[in-house]
Amino acid sequence: MRTVFFEKVFAENQIGRGDAQTSSPVVAKYPFDPPSPPNAPECRDVTRDEMTVTWDAPICDGGGEVTGYYLEMRVEGAKNWMRVMKKPLSAATFSYRVTGLTKDKAYCFRFVLFKLSNIFFHSVGGGAMT
Repeated sequence: MRTVFFEKVFAENQIGRGDAQTSSPVVAKYPFDPPSPPNAPECRDVTRDEMTVTWDAPICDGGGEVTGYYLEMRVEGAKNWMRVMKKPLSAATFSYRVTGLTKDKAYCFRFVLFKLSNIFFHSVGGGAMT
């Protein structure tokens, strides 16, 4: 839902108040747009219970710097996503070694990017079977 604001300004002195001047409509919004998603993750160095997931930074940051990432995973076909780390990765980090995987299961990955206090989910699929 969009909220539109107008400002009214009056000039006033000891003789009285003048007519109001009304501004053009202003729509309140964040000063930036969501970032574009990173590229699809690549899975490397896959073993029976771990793999390294790599990615590139988003092509467009939406006008505000991406401050960090979480990487989330799920078993292919499952509904629930699970974060694979407790603390977010810095915005300059583009790989993560995922451990504790189960042999012969396929995994999907997605990124959670954040800028300032806003969080953006980017489901980019991909993954590998251990």
